[in-house]
Amino acid sequence: MLRIDRCIATGAFCSRRTLAACALLGFLNVAAGSADSKDHRPPTTIVNASVSADQSTLYVGGTGFGAAPMVILNGLVLGGVQVDQSGNFLTAIMPALGPGSYQLVVIDGAQKRQNSGDDGARMASFVLAVGGVGPKGDKGEKGDTGANGDKGETGAPGATGDRGIRGEKGDTGVKGEKGDPGGPGPKGDQGPPGNSFIIGPTIYTVSIAACGSSVGTLTTASSCTVDAGCQERPTDDHDTSAISCPAGSSNVIVANSTPVRRDLGCPADHSWMDPTGACCPVADQFFSLCTRNIVGHVITNTFNVCFSCNAPFAEVGKLVK
Repeated sequence: MLRIDRCIATGAFCSRRTLAACALLGFLNVAAGSADSKDHRPPTTIVNASVSADQSTLYVGGTGFGAAPMVILNGLVLGGVQVDQSGNFLTAIMPALGPGSYQLVVIDGAQKRQNSGDDGARMASFVLAVGGVGPKGDKGEKGDTGANGDKGETGAPGATGDRGIRGEKGDTGVKGEKGDPGGPGPKGDQGPPGNSFIIGPTIYTVSIAACGSSVGTLTTASSCTVDAGCQERPTDDHDTSAISCPAGSSNVIVANSTPVRRDLGCPADHSWMDPTGACCPVADQFFSLCTRNIVGHVITNTFNVCFSCNAPFAEVGKLVK
């Protein structure tokens, strides 16, 4: 950082209080001779200035800083000056200064001036407080409202500036109150009529070939009955423990039970029969193995019991028409 110890224009030595004016005179002397171009940029102003928490960076906000301004603080020309694309915000390297208030001057570094009377519009001064803050000063008088300047021509788009320094994370905002429930929405249009249909019978698929149809055939029957055979038994016995059902069927049921009728037809002298159904001579009629039989009479001594099995089918769904 360079300390300005003399006024460039006059060669006279400057005190800190007049340093800003001296710097302006010297800076404008370098730019002399370029006053014939019209300049519509806004005047240079400082709206706010602050120092980073680690006292390493100076932040300045305002207007009309130009692309390469000169920044002077407490008589020191600061280095590392960076300006954003709008020309309204800059940063610079902060010198080591103790707590107090210091004079801050920003001078637009553009080489062109509208006229010699424009010099004051290209410099701005500001009192920067560093560290502890002194007592509040007296309120100044309200300044006169400045006249509106001429509308400037639209400038060419500037080059994309360097990315600014990331600011510190702000505090979380206060949670807002819950909003009132919204009113009911408008009634929607009536939809088109749906298709009418009739639900028919339940459809099943044949699961066993013994039912007389191919496996997988669709049918409205929920099951079929499979013949499990007949057995001749001495009594009307319905025991199903010895009956085997074909694969895919179960639930053995008794289909029917009928007596087995036989006509022994024994002759008159053989009117008795033994347990095997053979005729016995009359002489043997008192033996316990022979029983009385009338010639030509049909007797019943066994039963023919027939069985069947139930084969359930898998339900597919309803028939819809």
